[in-house]
Amino acid sequence: MDDRTLDLIISHDVHYANMTDEIICTPSAWYALAPSIGIYQSANRAVRVRMVGDASATALEIDSFFRERHMRPVLDLDSISEIQGMGRELRRLGITPVCGDTHWMRYPAEEIKSQDYPHIEVMRIPSQQESDELSLWVQTALCEDIGTPEEDVWRQVLIRESSRRESTLFLAILDGEPVGACSLFSYENWGRIDSVVTLPAFRRRRVASALVAEAVYESLKFGNTVTYLCTESGGAAESLYIELGFESWGVNILRRHMG
Repeated sequence: MDDRTLDLIISHDVHYANMTDEIICTPSAWYALAPSIGIYQSANRAVRVRMVGDASATALEIDSFFRERHMRPVLDLDSISEIQGMGRELRRLGITPVCGDTHWMRYPAEEIKSQDYPHIEVMRIPSQQESDELSLWVQTALCEDIGTPEEDVWRQVLIRESSRRESTLFLAILDGEPVGACSLFSYENWGRIDSVVTLPAFRRRRVASALVAEAVYESLKFGNTVTYLCTESGGAAESLYIELGFESWGVNILRRHMG
């Protein structure tokens, strides 16, 4: 993957996950910060980490950036930063990779493969305005976190996601009931599909397939030149996305490290 494509991926990922609070760019890193939802790591992290002079000094500078703000160091390293030895230096400071691999997948075609899900209705929910449908989308997308200690944080994240003009929201309806949700984030002619969930009682009924197929269709209709998503490498969702026509873009294009 060339440097320009990598920079585009990083930029798109930051704008998706940052929730638009603040981005601070220095020679050593881009810092995406959203203090109001501080434990949401994807909105409070460093990306595009680059060695400036000495790798050890750069790692200390990045670690200090977080410590001075009383924040946990969170970084996503790419292939260039790893080649420069930044991963090694950060690990010496106790900032280590998280477990598990993330598979980045891209939809390569200019039109979606023919799909047929007659038993599932996929509704497009308007964002940026309060409505019963929007509240229903948030509640459905939150289904896996209801009752957990992180429920309030994830609710904040989903409310922010659903209110952004770049977001298109999809709600799956089966037998008159909401059973799944996903989103499409379109920015600078790239589309990212995320927040794909199915209520546990309705899994293995092609709900996620119908949602993602509709999101791809909308992304291509918008004129996005790239449509992509991220998933757990080797997980069940990976096989679903391959079946829908997605191809591998890379594994751990951005590898999460935490202190």
